[in-house]
Parts: sequence; C-alpha cells; structure tokens
Amino acid sequence: MLLSEDIDAFIKSINGINYWGGSGAIWDVVLMDVSVNYTFKMQIVRLITLMQKTKIDNGKVKSIKKFLLSS
Repeated sequence: MLLSEDIDAFIKSINGINYWGGSGAIWDVVLMDVSVNYTFKMQIVRLITLMQKTKIDNGKVKSIKKFLLSS
C-alpha cells in the first residue's frame, strides 16, 4: 500500500481489525522468547505513538498502548 502510494488504503488497513481487533490481532501476539516478546511489544507501542502523532489512530490504540506498557 505504501509502495503503491495509496495512503488511504494504508490508513484503512493500519486502523483495521487485524492490528487492533480482539484475540488474534497483532498486538495480542505473545512470543515465546521473553526478550523478543518485549522488543515486539515496544515496537507496537512505537507504532501507536507514531499513529497518534500523525493523527491516524482509530481511538482504540490509546488503551492498547496503556495495556502493553503495563504488561
């Protein structure tokens, strides 16, 4: 989507259920290696922060970010 410069499709996708939905969404993944899992969570937090800065968040990400930082 970004490679094709379809910004609207990218925003729709990144705000979608695959990222921020319930069970099985990308933020709900738990990796077996504790260190890798922490790094993954922090990258999701970084993504959320960037989404918030660019105002493309879907409203759910604030609570997900808070959850990830507290877990």
